[in-house]
Parts: sequence; structure tokens; C-alpha cells
Amino acid sequence: MLQIAQSAEGPFIETDWVDRLVALGARAFRYASDATKLARSDQLFVAISVPVRDMAACLIAAGWMLTAPIPATPIDCRTGLEGLKPGSLIRLVTNHYVILDEFLDLDNNRVRIGARTFLFDAIKAVTVIGADFTPVPCAAALPKTPGFGPYMSRDDRWLQFLCQPPQGLAIVGAKTGVLSDLSVCVNTIGRPPSQTSLHEIVLPRQGAVATWATELISPGSLPDDPDESPSFKAVILDSASAIKAADLVDAPLLIAVVDRSVMDDAAAEFIVQRRNTRGDPVSPDADLGWQPPPGVEIVAFRTRR
Repeated sequence: MLQIAQSAEGPFIETDWVDRLVALGARAFRYASDATKLARSDQLFVAISVPVRDMAACLIAAGWMLTAPIPATPIDCRTGLEGLKPGSLIRLVTNHYVILDEFLDLDNNRVRIGARTFLFDAIKAVTVIGADFTPVPCAAALPKTPGFGPYMSRDDRWLQFLCQPPQGLAIVGAKTGVLSDLSVCVNTIGRPPSQTSLHEIVLPRQGAVATWATELISPGSLPDDPDESPSFKAVILDSASAIKAADLVDAPLLIAVVDRSVMDDAAAEFIVQRRNTRGDPVSPDADLGWQPPPGVEIVAFRTRR
């Protein structure tokens, strides 16, 4: 069972809904990735109704990120960088830092990246960045292994996760609210509290960061033309306005969080109409293997993209 706190200093609170929401992200990922359950032209639409939206989307996102695969083996530093054109953007991970900067050259057992030089033995993971934007070179302290999930006791895999995190997840909603929710810490009961927050697991692409995975999108920034919709592997809709803009994003998996504390029936009506006119029912229990915690309701269906 998991516990949650506003910061690593605690206090940590034991609650079943944290486990369930993390598990929903994991189960939805597995279902949407199974070609025998979801055809390439189909979409899994999962909607949950919660008493209040706080942290729900970010916990689901953490479950998705911790379940999505990463490369099975790290790239060998010499093999991966040999012949690489100077000026290429690379990310490398040491026991202390995650660094994003320009590759300069290899010299015997050393690699120069930006103003820094590292021995090969100090580099635990490395990857060449093929980015569709120009990130700012930067370095960040290495986050501790998380207090839950598959990387909890796997330092080597955690370093690989930070170097080559899963791509393709987006959260549509108010960025300030999402970033605030990502500051919380989740820990497995009975283990020493981890210093790692959801931010280091979800890895939002926001500002100057050394590593990133998840896109944060404001509903108002989505294109009006569905033909110009951004494409992702999964999108979490974290507000009524985000849910009503569901047709403006393209993904095989959509997860909508309906906040019952907000007096806006339009989002729920949108979901019901979409299910009734375009959806084939998916059983949360039998098909997804997921049961909601008390106070949470769920509907899931399969529809054409």
C-alpha cells in the first residue's frame, strides 16, 4: 500500500485511493498497448469522476510512466558516441547528475560535453537527443530512486529511466495546478521516505530541464482544427475544458478526470454522449482489472479515433 505527503518531510498519509489511481494509469497503458484488445484505429476512453481533482491526473500519469517500457540495456558510452558529430545534443547520467549539453569529442577514456569532461566509468547512461525543439543545455542533481514502483530498488534501471524516459504522454489542463500536484511525494508503507516527488517520475517538459517526458498543454492552446491535432500515446484530460477539447488531441488512450466539486455538467454530458453515440463498453473490472476506490466512479469504452 502507498502513502502520500505534500513534501518529502511528511507527514505521510496512508490511503487506498493513491494505489488505485497509480494502478489505473498502469492498467490503462497495458490495455491500450495490447493489439488484441485495441486496434490501431481505435481509442480507449476512460473517465473517472472524483470528489476533487487534486493529484488524480498526476498519480495516473505516474502509473503510466512507471509501466511504459524503457530500453532494456543502456547504450555503451564509447559505442554510442563514437563517430558522433560534434555539436550534437546528448544527455548523460552520472551517479550525481543528469546533464544535457553539446557533445564535443572523445579523448581516450574521456568524453567532453559542454564545459565538462567525464571519464567513461563515471557515465552510467547516455543517449543522443533527437529533439523537435531546441532545449537549453543544463544540469540537474540526480533524483533519488522513487519510493514506489519498479525502479524502487533498481538504481541501474532508474538511471536508465532518467536518461531515456518513456515518451508520448500529455496532460491537458491548467499547468499551475498540475505542477503543484507534481510536488507531492508517494512512498511505499514500511520503507524510508523517498525524496523523489511525482515531478521526477512524470518529468514534465517545462522550462529548462535536463530530462523530460510529459507534455503539459493548456486547453486553450490546442488547435481549433482536429486535422492539426497533436498526436500522443496517451492523454490525460484534467479539467472540464480539457475534456470538452478531447476531439482536438489524437491518442489511442484518453483518460478524463471529472471534478465533482466544480459545478459544470458539460464535461460529464460530453462523455455520456460520446459513449452513447460512438462507444463500445469496456468493463473496468473484467477488461482493465481495476476497481475504483470509494467515492470514485468510472466508465470506460472503446471508440474509433
